[in-house]
Parts: sequence; structure tokens; C-alpha cells
Amino acid sequence: GGGGGGGGGGWAGSGSGNGGSQGMGQPPVSTTTAADDSSGSGIQSRREMMQLIHRLIDSHEDVTRYYNETDVGIESYTFSDDPTVAAWIQEHVNQMTELMSSYPDYGGIRMMDPLFKAAFDFSSFHEMSVSNTDDGVRVVQSVVADVEDKDTKACTISIIKDHAAVVSKFAAHGRSEMHKNHEAPSICKSAPRKVVAGDARISDPSMKATQTQQSYKETSIVTALETANAATMNVGLGHMATILACVLLVSKGLLF
Repeated sequence: GGGGGGGGGGWAGSGSGNGGSQGMGQPPVSTTTAADDSSGSGIQSRREMMQLIHRLIDSHEDVTRYYNETDVGIESYTFSDDPTVAAWIQEHVNQMTELMSSYPDYGGIRMMDPLFKAAFDFSSFHEMSVSNTDDGVRVVQSVVADVEDKDTKACTISIIKDHAAVVSKFAAHGRSEMHKNHEAPSICKSAPRKVVAGDARISDPSMKATQTQQSYKETSIVTALETANAATMNVGLGHMATILACVLLVSKGLLF
């Protein structure tokens, strides 16, 4: 779920749960991918997402989850014998798929949890295929094929698999696991990632230049003020007004 460590759970469609073998059950009845977010429904409100997450967490004993790791990610099957819970699973996975594909426009879920924040930060490097079944969903989640940077690829695969393990714990333990934070894979610390709005690591050269120019202006103003302060001590208070007036003019020129 959204927010801090005690926030809701991000029950997205990958994970192992109350079992560990290959997923079994009903055949798929429909299929969507992360790119299929043009149905017109749009991104649902954060409040609706959180309410659904909490319903799933509170119903975790009615959820069964299986997953297998692959070389590039995971395959999972999440289902329930309760038709209502099965529909909640499908709705939640659809919500998270849309949210992931639209990131950062609508923000993320559970962003104070390092693992979930990493999942959204690297969202442009992994993809999901979701198949609804009569009783839940099957998900194939993997790193995209054209990721060239080896650290980014390794990071993305690790995120997918670690997220799967955490979702397994949500299914098994409910709220007691939801209240914990989870570390992001260590390889992700050195991996280039998707640049999001407001990120300090900006890839646009023109934005870098703007940042550098602003930093120079701020440094120059501080230097001018320090110089004025030293000069005031040397020449006495009689000339303070003249010096400060000069500093204000210099600062105005630097700022504008």
C-alpha cells in the first residue's frame, strides 16, 4: 500500500504464498499486459487502492499463491476459492499494473519501503503479462529484453524475485508482514535507473547546466556576503550601509 513502513501492502501479481510448487488450477480466461492501460477506466484513486489492499490483507487466509523463479523474473498464480476474494485479486493486480506502467505520473504504492520504491524506480525495465483465471490471476513478470546495462538488468531481476518473496509473506502472514519494510537489492545501488520527476540525478544536459548555473549564483552570493562582512569589520560601521547596498546590487545581478 502507499506511504510509509506501516502502510498498506502492494499485493501486486507476483509472489509465492501458501505453497511453493508450480501454479495449478483453472485455465486463463483473459490476458492483459502492462501496456494495456487504455481501457478508459484510468488510474483509480489512492483511497480505493488502499481499501482494496487492506481487504486482501485481512482475507489473506483465503488466498493461495504459487510462484516459480525464471532466469529473467518469475511466473506466479494467485487465486482464491472465494469468488469475491478472487475478484479482489484480479482488480488489485490490474490497479498495480496500471500504476506501474504510468509511473511517475500518478506516483507509486508503499514508497517508504525501499524494495517497493525500487520496483517503481526501475519500472521501465520490467514488464508484466497478466492472465485472469476463473479464480484469480496468473502473472509472468520479467526484465525487458533490451536492457543493456548489466547492473540494471541484475537489479531488475533481483527486484522482481525479492518482491515475489515479500508478496508470499503478505499472503502467509497478513498485517504482521505489511507493517515491515524490506531492503532493496544491494546491486541496485550502482545500477542506472529510470529518471523520475524531481530526481537529483538528472540525465538532461540542459537541466544539468541549469543546476550548475544556479549553484554558481548561490555560491557567488554567499561569497559576496562573506566579503562584505569582512570589509565591515575592517572599515567600521560608518561604511556599512554603502557596502550592504553594493552587495544587494551584486546579488540582484547574480539572481536575475
